[in-house]
Amino acid sequence: MGKISDKSIRFSQTIIIFFLTFLPFISQSAELSQPIYEVKVEMDIKVPMGDGVKLSTNIYRPDASGQFPVILIRTPYIMLPIIK
Repeated sequence: MGKISDKSIRFSQTIIIFFLTFLPFISQSAELSQPIYEVKVEMDIKVPMGDGVKLSTNIYRPDASGQFPVILIRTPYIMLPIIK
């Protein structure tokens, strides 16, 4: 077996310190998080692309007026609903 390099040891230590530092905050925020808005779902919306092809898209957004951040997910596979 070969010797473990100092670089590998430092990397492993950094990862362990990161998780030990931030894991309590991540788990606590998940427990305290409560939904603020109901979710409006639009399934199988055809969105035209620049080349004229229409891609089937599912849209999940807050059922409220105003501007909200967006998470865009594209996949060549079948789009199944995330929220029923």
